Amino acid sequence: MEGLYIYNGRLDGYRFPPLTYTWVTSSLGINKDISATFLNIIFASYVYIYLRKINVNKSICFIILFTNYYFWALYTTMEQVRVAFIFFTLSQIYKDKLILFIIFSILSLISHQSLLFIYFGIFSVYLFQKLDYRKINVIDVSVISLTLIFSLFFMIYFYSTFKHKFGVYFNEKYIFEIKNYIPCLILFIFSMVYSKKIIIPILCFIPFFLGIMLIGPTRLNMLAYFTSLYFVLEYKNGNNLFFYLTSSYLGYKSILYLNSIYHHGHGFHG
Repeated sequence: MEGLYIYNGRLDGYRFPPLTYTWVTSSLGINKDISATFLNIIFASYVYIYLRKINVNKSICFIILFTNYYFWALYTTMEQVRVAFIFFTLSQIYKDKLILFIIFSILSLISHQSLLFIYFGIFSVYLFQKLDYRKINVIDVSVISLTLIFSLFFMIYFYSTFKHKFGVYFNEKYIFEIKNYIPCLILFIFSMVYSKKIIIPILCFIPFFLGIMLIGPTRLNMLAYFTSLYFVLEYKNGNNLFFYLTSSYLGYKSILYLNSIYHHGHGFHG
C-alpha cells in the first residue's frame, strides 16, 4: 500500500493498471529499462496487429511504428499513457466483442484519463449511428446505461485529478489563441476529406477542440492525430498524400527528438 501512495503522490491519480505493471516487474527484480522495453514491445505488437487487421500494408505499419514522433514520445516517456494506449488498441482489436471492448476501454481510461477525449468521440458516434438508424435494442440500452453509470463513478473517482489538472493547465488565453486550433483543424478537415464523411469526424473532433479551448493543445494534438490516422488510413489503406506528408513531418521531428535524447538525456530539451 505504501508503494501505491508514493506512486499516486508523484503521478496524481489512482491509475491501477500502470501501477500493477510497475509493482509486478519491480517485485520480480526486473531492471526498469528492460521492463520499459518489454512494455514497448507489447504496445508496438498490438498496434501492428490492429493495423494489419484494418488492411494497412507492412511498409506503412513500419513508418507508423518506427518513424513517427508521437510513437517515439510514447516509447521513451509517458508510461501511463503507453499502458492506456495498449488497452485502447486492444479495445479496437476486439471492438466487435462487446464484453472485451468494454473491459479494455475501462482499463484504458483508468490507466490515463486523457483517453477520455477519444472515447467521448467513440461513444458520440455510437449514439449517433443508433439514433440515425433507429435500431436501439436491449443490448444498446444496457451499453448506454452502463456507460453513463461508469462515467459518473469515473468523474467522482478522478475528481481530484481533474481539478488539479484543470488548475495547472487552464488559461483563459487558450480560448482566443487561434494558432492553438490550427493543427487540430487541419487534421479534422483531412479526416473529412479522406473518409468522405462529415458527421462522424465532427463528433470525434469536438472533444479535442473543447479540450484545446480549456487546457491548451500540448497533448491533445497527439490524440487528435491518432484519431485522424483512423480516417486517413481508410483511404487506400494509408497509401495517400496526406499520410506521407504528415509522416515526413513527424519523422523529421523524431530525428530532432532522438538527437536531443542522445545529447541531453531527454527529448524535450529547450
